[in-house]
Amino acid sequence: RSGKHALFIPVVHSDACTGCGLCEKACILEKTAIRVFPMELAKGELGSHYRFGWQEKQEAGESLVTPDVEHEYNLPAGVRYDLQGEGLIIDSKIDESLPDSPFSSNPLDSLNRNLEDD
Repeated sequence: RSGKHALFIPVVHSDACTGCGLCEKACILEKTAIRVFPMELAKGELGSHYRFGWQEKQEAGESLVTPDVEHEYNLPAGVRYDLQGEGLIIDSKIDESLPDSPFSSNPLDSLNRNLEDD
């Protein structure tokens, strides 16, 4: 004993089904749990718009999709970006005499700047 109730769920393996309908006739339930449909209704049809890319590529001799255009990054001088590898790469040492930011670290200086211009 497994301690669990047995589940007698009817299962039809579509790869082995011939569509004869014997399982539908042999079903012991009052209302048949298995229905046999014509194969084209049960399995459906592959959409005409769908293409197998590998077959189309073989027929054409090349890929149907154009390769991606190399992206150009708008980066400052001495900096480049490697998408597939390291990411952001700084080639040359940045001049340390330049300030880190054109703005003061004091927020009041930024607010009062317009008052000084008047």
